[in-house]
Amino acid sequence: MVDDSGLILRGNAAAMALLWGYEDTDLLVPARNLADFQVPREGCALIRDLIFQAGNAGSVLVEDLLFRNGQGRLFHADVHVAGSPRNSYGASECSLVTLAERPARYSHQCAGSPWMEYFYNLHFVALGTLAPGDYRWTAVNQRLVEMLGRSRDQLLGMTWQAVSLDEGREDEVREFSRLISGNRDRFERNNRAFVRADGKVVLASVFVRVVRQKDGGPCAYLVVLQGGREEGGQVLQQRLEQSQDMMIRVNQAIVRNHDRRALINAVCEILVGRGGFSAAWIGLWETGNAGKLRLFARAGNDVGDIEPHQCSMRWLTASENEGVRRGSTPHIVVDNLSAENARSHDAEEAMAAGMRSLARFAVTPSGMVTGTLNLFSTEPRAFSGRTVSLLQEMARDLSVALERLQAMELLKAANRVVESSAVILCRWLADPGWPVEFISATVSRWGYSASEMMSGEKLFIHLVHPDDRERLATEVERYTRQGRRQFRQQYRIVTRAGKILWVEEHSGVEYDARGKLIRFEGVLTDITERKRHEQREAGRNRVLSLLAGGAELPVILDSLARSVELEDPEVLCLITLMDETQQRMVPGAAPSLDADFQRAVSDHFGHGVVGPPACGSAGRRQILISTDIQSDPRWVGLKGPAMERGLASCWSVPIPSSQGGLLGQVSLFRRRIHSPSESEIRAIREFSTLAAIAIERTGNLQTLEENAERWRFALEAAGDGVFDWNVQADTLIQSRRCGEMLGYSRDEFACLRSEDWFQRVHPDDCHHVREHLQRHLDGNSAHYETEHRVRGRNDVWHWILARGLVVRRDPDGRPLRMVGTISDITDRKRMEQELREMATTDHLTGLANRRHFLERMREEILRMDRNPDHQAAVMMLDLDHFKRVNDTHGHSAGDTVLRHFASLLRYCLRKSDFAGRMGGEEFAVLLPDTDLQATVALAERLRKRIARIPVRADELEIPITVSIGITALSERDILPDHALQRADEALYRAKNAGRNRVEVKDLSLVSRGS
Repeated sequence: MVDDSGLILRGNAAAMALLWGYEDTDLLVPARNLADFQVPREGCALIRDLIFQAGNAGSVLVEDLLFRNGQGRLFHADVHVAGSPRNSYGASECSLVTLAERPARYSHQCAGSPWMEYFYNLHFVALGTLAPGDYRWTAVNQRLVEMLGRSRDQLLGMTWQAVSLDEGREDEVREFSRLISGNRDRFERNNRAFVRADGKVVLASVFVRVVRQKDGGPCAYLVVLQGGREEGGQVLQQRLEQSQDMMIRVNQAIVRNHDRRALINAVCEILVGRGGFSAAWIGLWETGNAGKLRLFARAGNDVGDIEPHQCSMRWLTASENEGVRRGSTPHIVVDNLSAENARSHDAEEAMAAGMRSLARFAVTPSGMVTGTLNLFSTEPRAFSGRTVSLLQEMARDLSVALERLQAMELLKAANRVVESSAVILCRWLADPGWPVEFISATVSRWGYSASEMMSGEKLFIHLVHPDDRERLATEVERYTRQGRRQFRQQYRIVTRAGKILWVEEHSGVEYDARGKLIRFEGVLTDITERKRHEQREAGRNRVLSLLAGGAELPVILDSLARSVELEDPEVLCLITLMDETQQRMVPGAAPSLDADFQRAVSDHFGHGVVGPPACGSAGRRQILISTDIQSDPRWVGLKGPAMERGLASCWSVPIPSSQGGLLGQVSLFRRRIHSPSESEIRAIREFSTLAAIAIERTGNLQTLEENAERWRFALEAAGDGVFDWNVQADTLIQSRRCGEMLGYSRDEFACLRSEDWFQRVHPDDCHHVREHLQRHLDGNSAHYETEHRVRGRNDVWHWILARGLVVRRDPDGRPLRMVGTISDITDRKRMEQELREMATTDHLTGLANRRHFLERMREEILRMDRNPDHQAAVMMLDLDHFKRVNDTHGHSAGDTVLRHFASLLRYCLRKSDFAGRMGGEEFAVLLPDTDLQATVALAERLRKRIARIPVRADELEIPITVSIGITALSERDILPDHALQRADEALYRAKNAGRNRVEVKDLSLVSRGS
């Protein structure tokens, strides 16, 4: 790069070698003028004139100028000058000068010597310029004429496309488009094929740079060709056949493999075994996290440690943000690895392993880069345009196959979830009765088979409860008339056994192009328990509201009985009460039973409540279960009336008073023979308890108040605080204990409104607490219960458990009053956290303790049992001369050394690796999905890093080293100790060999469990 006067501003290593005689960019300071190197000759242009002409014309190409370098050597060179547009003062800011050394006289005498021909092709480069628009040659040097085997006049009338083969043309057009748009200033291609006039094919490396006008548009393209070796037809045919065979086998692997890991392993083996490449690896990572590998496969030579994210950074960042155009495959090709480009492509270890060229292709299922395919060759220029095109096609096919296999895996997982869940998938036609097209096998829970439903024998409408059919059909008609694509509804299903279940249906609607209804697809979820719970809580809340509002006892009991019947439509409820004499029972509430039957049951089971033992459940103070009334001797005299009313079974439970006496009885009748489940027994006892509260509340208000005070005293004695919140007025009354548990005295703690309390809640918990509270206030949860942190005295945070219940609502359901308790659970939370840490973590280093590490190894051994192809390794590490550190510097310094070592260990490991402290200065590392070769490389890097970074403690530098023993996990290992013993033997060898070493224990002589 030179300025307007020819002063050299910047140059690459080749320019330094040509002008100064050796590669040293420091010679640019102080800078020299390019004209100082030129030897003027008569009839030859001067550098200053060329720079001026390029500023006007955009670019100038001149042949055979004479120069003398800094060592005195004369050389001939062709010169291309690309100038930048001139500014308002008539000067251009800088110009790009390309020097191409040429022989003093072109000769073909080297054609008989392969080495001379190779040197000639490598050293002397061809220069030319292309016009924008039609890409015609406007200037060429003699080397370009010789390389393409045409006369200068012929070339100057031809286009770029006329002298190049079609393969790779699509990528080339895309590169030129980027130059035109201004997104790039240059591009490179390796092994570009050109056709000579005699029909022979030559391969050359291509470098194209755009020269721009003042408005940014291109005015010319500088073209540099290097190489120009002829490619024989037989070699081309052999390579083509090899590539075609490789493609066929890759396609066969795609068809045959139904697992992503097996597929990428097979593809890597084919690329090396059939494609002729020296090494190959494929890495697939999680979407949006290239640092977390999900699957990995490799074959061929060892090319060092692999970091997929770094290997693909050049195209990964843009692809992650913008997506990848469908059908395209981002790729990188480096045809001649050098120290400079190997570093930029993260391929230094591959180059050290003998690799001379590489290619990387993005794996792009669904248009997003989620993996990379990498190929290496020990030959330079191994990736011709045709080869790259085939590999791009293969990468696209592989991406599609991986996307398909991933979708199949997700589908299988979804099927397993559906089969193990309570949901039923269904698709039915929009014909009368809704014929079923498909239904999942989980319909067997309802007593029907999928084949029966899909055969047309039973329409879907036949499953719906008769009382819900008309409502359901009306709702569906309304949804479809509105053109809705999705809807949700709840209704009852009748099973084959006659059981009634509540289901929630989430349906999608399919219409044809004219908007005509075709079919429905839905997910049916059993919500019977949820419905019962909701109805039970709603009934309970209604009763509590009536109690809080001072309603009469008959109204409260009627509401309670109706809530029981609403929860389970098969149930008819009867509540009987003790009369004033406490000698007999009288009817209290029975919404669905006639008065005669109520009196008959009350008289029958109420006689002898305090008399003979032949009475019912009330007399014995226990639940009475009559599974079949007609066969139960306790129902003699009532069997006829029960049969007339269609009642088949009855369960009765006494209503106990808080003093141990008897208040009455709750009886539940059913129209079919039925024995209660444990949940149904719990439910009837809950209703009995609620009835007892209602009876005592209305019968003796003073007793209820005394009970409430007694409960408050009991709660506070147990350490709980009590609160009473008037929701509408937002006034909060709290007991003394609420302030004491936060460290306040009675006079110091003042939370008169709800917001006063929320200001004390931890910011991270506030949203959670408000959400749960609002759900309960809205009636969407049975009660309020949260564990959260509250700020106490001196800004100390306390963990509390808060429980509450809305006990009174207005007729519109708005909450009026809420009561609850607060418990201090700070000590419990602290102990839970300490126990978790003590159980799994070494307190000094923060690594896993020995027990936790052994558990992780057992998991890995089980994984190897399930998958024999799985690889893993384990390292044992021991700090050298650690006792000397303790003896010399003290145990405090020793602890610092251990923490320092643990920190370095964590830094060098992958996220999937697992490290632990086994005791003293001994550590272990488990490396899943890793073979021995990669483990040794990692251990060497770790060993060198530890030796390079000393420990700093109390202004001292303590050098440390580590000895490492390595072994691979084997399917023959039964216990973790088997592998750890081998690694320990290797560690012992490393210690005996002088320490600061890595040793490996071979598995070849190890028997199972030895």
